[in-house]
Amino acid sequence: MSNYRPVLLASALAACISAPQRPTADQAQAAPPQPPVARKELHVTRINGDALQDDYFWLRNKGTPEVESYLRAEAAYADALMKPTEALQKTLYAEMLSRIQEDDSTAPVRIGSHWYYQRTAWAGGK
Repeated sequence: MSNYRPVLLASALAACISAPQRPTADQAQAAPPQPPVARKELHVTRINGDALQDDYFWLRNKGTPEVESYLRAEAAYADALMKPTEALQKTLYAEMLSRIQEDDSTAPVRIGSHWYYQRTAWAGGK
C-alpha cells in the first residue's frame, strides 16, 4: 500500500472541517428542515408488579401506514441534514473500499479424501 491514502483522507477531513460550505441563495432562503415529531400514545406493560410506560409503543406495529410514513419522514430529515456531507461521505467510502479485499472464501472442509471450499470473487477490476 502506498502512503498517500492516509494523507488524502486527512486532507479531505480537514477541508470539510476547516472550510464549511456556504449555503447557496436557495438554501439560505429555505428554512432548515424540522425533525418529524412522533405522537405519544401511552402504553403500560405490567411485569412482576412493575408498570412500564412506553409512549412510543405504537412504533412497533411494523408495516402499518402510520409507522411507515413516520419512518419515511425521519429518513428524509436525516438525508436533508446530511446533504452537506455528501462529498465527504463519497471520499470516505472510496477510501474504505480501496482497503478491503473484495474476494471471499470459506475455510476448507474435508469430505472423504477431498477438500472443499467456496470462493466468491469480485468481477470488477481494480
